[in-house]
Amino acid sequence: MGTFLQLALLSEDDFALLLGAESIRRRKKLFPPLFDFALHPDFRFYTDFRFTREEILNLVKVLRIPNEMRTQQGLKFVGAEGFFILLRRLAYPNRLVDLQPIFGRREEELSHIFNTVLDYLYNHFRWLTELWEQWWLHADNLKAYSAAITAKGSALQTCFGFIDGRMTSEVYSGHKRQHVLKYQSVNHLGAENLHLYGDKGYALQQHLITPYQGNDLPPQHRQFNLVMSQMRICVE
Repeated sequence: MGTFLQLALLSEDDFALLLGAESIRRRKKLFPPLFDFALHPDFRFYTDFRFTREEILNLVKVLRIPNEMRTQQGLKFVGAEGFFILLRRLAYPNRLVDLQPIFGRREEELSHIFNTVLDYLYNHFRWLTELWEQWWLHADNLKAYSAAITAKGSALQTCFGFIDGRMTSEVYSGHKRQHVLKYQSVNHLGAENLHLYGDKGYALQQHLITPYQGNDLPPQHRQFNLVMSQMRICVE
């Protein structure tokens, strides 16, 4: 009761100062110092960022991340810190509030920094995502891939790669009884006589070969399925 009486006797200015002091106290309690990668435990790097400490430092150099960056809102930050924030956000589905204890920043700051680094990488390296223009998907290279797979024992001599599904935790799937989003896309140029190989979950198409199906298959078909099943383990 005494505390409430004391608050009632405070002037508006005193009350504002009290709230400000409490806000500072809470911020110090909720937010640790800004992230210092040198102090982050080595065994946590791959789990938290999907890369080792050395790999991340190399990526910062190769991707030419600036030493100092600025958000559209005028917030300045160290480029390497922003890259760590980007990697942590993309490493596993999480909320911005989950990143606060790691980086010592407010949600809006984390959001602005994440978007700034993402925009930088997209503007400078988006050509790497335009797969249909990459040399490694030209017809001659696809034929080389097919020859390499055949040399490994593939029963399908025109196979240049294998395909498998991946679910992303976004929306509900009645088949898997999970909240997931499943999507796939394959592009290639001028490879009329080459194919991908997928499991029986895929439909047989012009450039997508699937296993023979049925309970009473002839020996050569069973052998084909066995060999190709062993070959496509690489995408499981």
